[in-house]
Amino acid sequence: MTADEPELDQLLAPVGRLLAEASLLLKRTWQAGASVRHKGPADLVTDADLAVQRFLVPSLVGLLPGSSALAEEDGQVPAEPTAPCWVIDPVDGTSNLVHGVRYVAISVALAVGGQPVLAWVQDVFGDHLYTAGRGRGAWRDGTRIHCSARTSLADAMVACGTPYEKERADLVFAPLARVWLACHGLRMLGAAALELAEVAAGQLDAFFEASLNPWDFAAGWLLVSESGGVISDLKGAPLSLAAGSVLGASAGLHRELLTILADAPPLPGREAGQRG
Repeated sequence: MTADEPELDQLLAPVGRLLAEASLLLKRTWQAGASVRHKGPADLVTDADLAVQRFLVPSLVGLLPGSSALAEEDGQVPAEPTAPCWVIDPVDGTSNLVHGVRYVAISVALAVGGQPVLAWVQDVFGDHLYTAGRGRGAWRDGTRIHCSARTSLADAMVACGTPYEKERADLVFAPLARVWLACHGLRMLGAAALELAEVAAGQLDAFFEASLNPWDFAAGWLLVSESGGVISDLKGAPLSLAAGSVLGASAGLHRELLTILADAPPLPGREAGQRG
């Protein structure tokens, strides 16, 4: 981290406390009977998403005056283009939450110059907090984490995501089938930020998805890169917040997965319909 970037030591703990509060707020709001609405045919938003976002956006901006916010549920706070920006997913895994699947996260990254420099992923029901600082490493609950050391895809557990739009199932599932045939197991867990956090911790060996928004992967991007993994778009290009597609994997598996995905028909990207 450079001298003009926010100091990790000053923001790591306060944001962690905010995420703990946000996690409790999410649970209370959901247990109280939160309503569910459709943003698209399979894209959901609940009162819990909105409550967490309304709590986090002003709280985070208040920690760093002059910063902006980019959040999933229309939570943008404008600032100077070069100002630090909080990238927020108030509920990663909303569909899981609605269906009672306890695989849900709250994701926050602080980006400077379009690059994440700090990251937090709160595992809501697992009660784990994943954190990272650029050039500082990555942690789970304060313990340093590392990507797995696997070098053979045949032994690897890989997670993936699919877009909400279902018009071209052939394009979506052809690459997934190739990866499934090559790896030990393929999982669709439904929360990209938490899946990338688990790649960083070595619980999963890789994660990929073709249709993501910045709040889906900004924190996971830093977690994977700071834990010794490799992260790129699905063509192998360096990641950016505008990338849309993501492949995060242990260093020994990234290139093999890129090769397999390159040999398959392209997955529909954000042009074909964004994942919320």
